[in-house]
Amino acid sequence: YELDPTDRRWSAGIYDEGRRKWLAPVNQHPYEQQAIKLDDWNTIKLKAQGGRIESWLNGIKISDVVDTMDLAGFIALQVHSGEKGQVRFRNIHIKELGEHHWTADRISEPTAWKVNGAGTLTATADHGLSLEGAGSLQPLLASDDFALRMTVPVCEQVTQIRFRESKEKRKGPAYGKISLTSAGARLESTTAGLTSATEIAFAEPLEELLLTLTVLGDQAQVSVNELNVGRLYRANLAASGPTTIDFACDTKTLGKPEWVDFQ
Repeated sequence: YELDPTDRRWSAGIYDEGRRKWLAPVNQHPYEQQAIKLDDWNTIKLKAQGGRIESWLNGIKISDVVDTMDLAGFIALQVHSGEKGQVRFRNIHIKELGEHHWTADRISEPTAWKVNGAGTLTATADHGLSLEGAGSLQPLLASDDFALRMTVPVCEQVTQIRFRESKEKRKGPAYGKISLTSAGARLESTTAGLTSATEIAFAEPLEELLLTLTVLGDQAQVSVNELNVGRLYRANLAASGPTTIDFACDTKTLGKPEWVDFQ
């Protein structure tokens, strides 16, 4: 969260310092960009609860992001580098709202997954999972609000992960789809033949990556190896639905799967 008095006026957007950069810029919201007061006191409200971060500026809601890269941390007040200036803070109030944690409980057990096909799922010595034979995987714990983190093998072919997939996906609510290859990653939402997508390319080919998927309400956010792939916001996602992993590579493993339960 930053106050931006420049002509850019990106105040109260959400920025991941030193890592994924802007998660929720304000450049496409001209009304919200006018919320800042220059040479006057500004009222800031920031709410970080579970996997959701919301921001307000002078009573106007600016950002609403779901993200689980960090579920705990410190609060700091910073004056950014640049020309000389004076910044003052007053009437600071902090309220604890509870906490959530990443856990491997249940999600790292083969019985927590459904195998679609003739394959067999077993646990590995390093707390991962390995699929032998044909099939796709569905975590039984990830159907409505959840976060999922795991290492996934990638190759030239496309490994696909679909979430909140409705039985009426051809004409019903949207579902999310992640496409992973050794060269890049893509996030999209699809409904009734319409697709909205964001994608990134890796600096060099990869053999595996750490995937973080957060799905809360009508939003989703995807990161790989601390790179922001994209977010779905007001995407008309189905309220619930299975998450399915379709492997494309010869290696069909999930390294150290963890999850966050928001229920």
